[in-house]
Amino acid sequence: MLKQSSIRKRGRPQVSSRTKLVTFLIGIILFLVAVNLAIGSEEVSAGVGGTTPPNFTVAFIGDQSINGNAERVLQMIKDEGADMVLHQGDLGYNESSSSTPDNWNNQLNRILGPDFPYFVSVGNHDVGHWSQYKQIMVDRLNRIEGATCEGDYGVQASCYYNGLFFILSGVGTLGSGHEAYLRDQLAQDDSALSVCSWHKNQAAMQTGGKGNSVGWGAYEECRDGGALIMTAHEHQYSRTKTLVSTTSQMVHPDWPDRDQLLVGPGSTFVTVSGLAGASIRNQQRCQPTSYPYGCNGEWASIETSTQGATHGALFITFHVDGQPNKARGYFKNINGEIIDTFEITSGFTFDDTPPTTPDGLTGVAASDPDSDVASYNVYRDGQLVGNALNTSYSDSGLVEDTGYFYTVAAINGGGLEGSPSDAFPVSTLPDTSPPAIEDVVAEGDSTRVEVIFNEVLDFASAETATNYAIDNGVSVSGAALQPDGRTVDLTTSAMLEDVAYTLTVQNIQDQAN
Repeated sequence: MLKQSSIRKRGRPQVSSRTKLVTFLIGIILFLVAVNLAIGSEEVSAGVGGTTPPNFTVAFIGDQSINGNAERVLQMIKDEGADMVLHQGDLGYNESSSSTPDNWNNQLNRILGPDFPYFVSVGNHDVGHWSQYKQIMVDRLNRIEGATCEGDYGVQASCYYNGLFFILSGVGTLGSGHEAYLRDQLAQDDSALSVCSWHKNQAAMQTGGKGNSVGWGAYEECRDGGALIMTAHEHQYSRTKTLVSTTSQMVHPDWPDRDQLLVGPGSTFVTVSGLAGASIRNQQRCQPTSYPYGCNGEWASIETSTQGATHGALFITFHVDGQPNKARGYFKNINGEIIDTFEITSGFTFDDTPPTTPDGLTGVAASDPDSDVASYNVYRDGQLVGNALNTSYSDSGLVEDTGYFYTVAAINGGGLEGSPSDAFPVSTLPDTSPPAIEDVVAEGDSTRVEVIFNEVLDFASAETATNYAIDNGVSVSGAALQPDGRTVDLTTSAMLEDVAYTLTVQNIQDQAN
């Protein structure tokens, strides 16, 4: 079979992909695998909150662009071993070019990969191409195992990943009704720590020259709901102390320290992390330029061009020291310097009784009077593969025509795990579809083409150079299968920029042949 896909220097074709997955349902004492199996059961509800796995690290960035500094920040995030990124808007800039979203996505994929857990809120420089950015990010979301977002992605969406609850908001930038949405979604969540993520600021919630773009309602709803407030927009890094009022910038009288923060109902802190690769601006408010700062004494750390700032990212590690209600943060720049460090304590209370064991494949649901279930850890062949926030879970990336054993353990609101269920066998279906091209990238090197398939390939067929052909007189002299098993690097004769080429692929087999 011949497969054709177009190539354009700095371009990206639109192709379809497929994923092998197993879907199953979980009850409080019910474990039901939906693979040629149907068992009647009473509907069971469970809490949607929870905690992250221990030492779960999130990078917070904003104001990125497509350049060497942005690449260095992404590489630092990878080197730090971050588990996910929350990007507070302004992605690729260069709003005059329709190819900017694809070029930005290619930059991200080259360094972190196409499946890395990466989530964004819309920024003002994204609005013109937001439909493209949104589709790119929704496609990525669908590839992230265990991640869910409900609502209008990047504008008004509530998301969970690995027990972390976060709201992607366009307040001040795009959409309406944000304050009510933030209030309602935070009221429904009972996570140890949660995050409000948006792009723009109020003037008093940054130390540069930005004005009032958001309104105090969003800040106060997230403070009342006990959520971290993560923003960008001003090209600087700045962080407040614990605040009991964002409107008046009032520091918590019992938590006045710059490096000890309390986040819970009625108290939080605000961060501007806008040094992901774009320009760097100076400090214009709350002088002096070193701690203790002016204004109301609310600022704990300020890093701008005035202080000699360079690009970097904020990292927060959740569930540290074995405590689900504790986190530790630091801002690190691309020179390896740690600019700011702090600890976060959650003001929420937790149930310290482990939940009961999911068991009894009888289809009869039972309640747990001693300990509310917040989520479920899902194990495949004894290895943790994900966390389910409700009674269903899809496991992807499996080998076709293969048997697996699954177990499930319930997690309560305090992060305590109950005993695992009995193992239940599941088999995937045989693979009857050939590999499909997911992406083709020809960027930078004029003699190299990267072909990304939607599944793991057979080594011999993937590395046979004669299985690939490019028109307009371009020859393919080599094909190298990369460690992910899905990406093939082609060595070619020289290609010209801004010329469209067509790649033809034949006789490529997956591992099922």
